[in-house]
Amino acid sequence: MLKKIQIFLKQYLDQKKQNYFSSNHNKYVRDDRVKNTYKTPIVIGINGTYFRFYLKGKKNITKTCAIISYGWAKKNIISCSFQPTENFANVLKVIKKINNYAKNENKKIIIQIDRGTAFANKSIYDYVDSSKNIFHSMSNSGFKHNSPTESLNGWIKQKFFKSFGRIFRDMKHFYNCFQKFVKNWNWIKEINYNLERK
Repeated sequence: MLKKIQIFLKQYLDQKKQNYFSSNHNKYVRDDRVKNTYKTPIVIGINGTYFRFYLKGKKNITKTCAIISYGWAKKNIISCSFQPTENFANVLKVIKKINNYAKNENKKIIIQIDRGTAFANKSIYDYVDSSKNIFHSMSNSGFKHNSPTESLNGWIKQKFFKSFGRIFRDMKHFYNCFQKFVKNWNWIKEINYNLERK
């Protein structure tokens, strides 16, 4: 009998917690401003992806989450941040870098993201609202309005591991290799973009 009561209480508390986070989450969901306009030059998409690789001297696979932002027009990497898991602090770091980019380029930028808990967050909501250069847009549930960003994540990982392999001395070595990769990737994308416009 005691065990049944404990199970019931746990289920009740779990449901209350889920309802609390669900209602809080919905407060910070934005409308989808972009929809099917994939080629607009003022959109930067953000998405998270996990990199799995080996560090020398360690048997187990190392996993780290990258939050990466891409310009939809050039398919270039605007900013990225690594953390062990996908979380709002990591996303906010990337959004702040996009805001600086928008200021430096003197542009108004739409940031397109999905509606996950790492993205629909009060800190992010308030930061974007306080900026005059960036605007928030969230893909509707069930629609792939952030597909240009999601597809690029797959390409990035494939090309990165092909260039640098899957074994690194330590995390610093991994980060340095990724920075080199970003520099080369953006250089190629800039050339391609300029050639297409001629």
